[in-house]
Amino acid sequence: MNIARAVYMMFFVFSCIILLVLAIYCFRRRKEAGAVYFGAVLLSQALSVLGSLFEFLSPHTGMKLFFDQFQYVGAAGWMVFMWFFATAISGYGRPRTWKTVAFVLLPAAAMALFTATDPLHGLARIDPQIVTWGGLSILAYEFSPVTIGFAMYAYSVILFALSLLTRKYLRMHRLYRGQMGFIILGNALPVLGMILTLTVFREFPLRDFSPFTFTVGNLLAAWGLIHYGLFAIIPLARDLLIDVMDDAVLVLDREFKVIDFNEAASEVCLAGGDITIGSSFARMCTSLDNAIQVNDLTMNETRDVVLNTPRGVRYFELKTWALASAQDTPHGYLLMFRDISDRKKIELELRKSRDALISRLDRAQALQEKLEEMAVRDALTGLYNRYVLEDIFARELQRAERSTETVGCILLDIDFFKVVNDEYGHQTGDLIVSYGE
Repeated sequence: MNIARAVYMMFFVFSCIILLVLAIYCFRRRKEAGAVYFGAVLLSQALSVLGSLFEFLSPHTGMKLFFDQFQYVGAAGWMVFMWFFATAISGYGRPRTWKTVAFVLLPAAAMALFTATDPLHGLARIDPQIVTWGGLSILAYEFSPVTIGFAMYAYSVILFALSLLTRKYLRMHRLYRGQMGFIILGNALPVLGMILTLTVFREFPLRDFSPFTFTVGNLLAAWGLIHYGLFAIIPLARDLLIDVMDDAVLVLDREFKVIDFNEAASEVCLAGGDITIGSSFARMCTSLDNAIQVNDLTMNETRDVVLNTPRGVRYFELKTWALASAQDTPHGYLLMFRDISDRKKIELELRKSRDALISRLDRAQALQEKLEEMAVRDALTGLYNRYVLEDIFARELQRAERSTETVGCILLDIDFFKVVNDEYGHQTGDLIVSYGE
């Protein structure tokens, strides 16, 4: 066995071991979102690498063609399960829909069936033969246009799935980006190698770079899975918790640019949901910027703000936190908005009811005081009546008795007042008496 053959096989075996270990790691965490799908991605890649390994070891053309089919089946499975994994992690739609069947499952099945039946129609591999290059026995053939079309479609789906993960990566908190970043790189590298195989190096005898690209890519994926713990419950639970919150959450960096937000934040900003990572807080959320002074964000406090949102004018309870280090140097700001419009409406109604009740109580108090006055005073003269006089006279007698003093009482009468009433009438008499007061 020459050195080139040994090195080539070493990469095959090493890549298979990494893929199988990572697949077991994922299936052991099958309860976490996307873990089973990514485990299936790894098994599909392992099938492709094993096919390349056994093709490399087979001495006859028929056996090489048989194991070469494993690579196409593995690529089809890679496309399908990578799509499922991306939709499960990114939250972009649902993996089991008619669109998935039409654009992912059917093309994958068609590609696998087309290449598997190549011995019948010969339209997948053109002029397959064994060539010797550098002491290595290699299966060489030209890719038919249909084969290239199927393969490019499969890798386009994978790249689109990676774009969904990239979109998720940009929206993740920076503490969790390392997990997703290594997964994206680990899958993008083999795709790049496959595209180069189909295009630039299609005439090169040793055009299969999968042992090398899968090895390097899987090392990156292993680092993202094991070191960063992609399927750890904390980041996934954090995303679920933040996204399902009714409260709007915005995270700003020290330059007041948006670095994270949840879906509810779209209901606060006039941007109507078109919030993007890295965008200016003042530009994306003009109503917030007008209601909040930037310098106030350094204060940890709670306040009520009125904002003009896509749903109209709303009241919010705003809580702000400065995200500072131990040296009190702000690295960013956390803003949480709780819609209190309904509470404010109830408070306003209660305030109106309270004011109306106070007004009625004031009127009742005034009437009570008036009744009390009417009970002790003469209606015509406004002087205290007999009941008050009896009460005062009793108190004065008791006081005089205690102090051995005398009490005097003066009685006044208007002589011949009956003549006035008889001659001029009682109304005139009442008028004279009231003037006399």
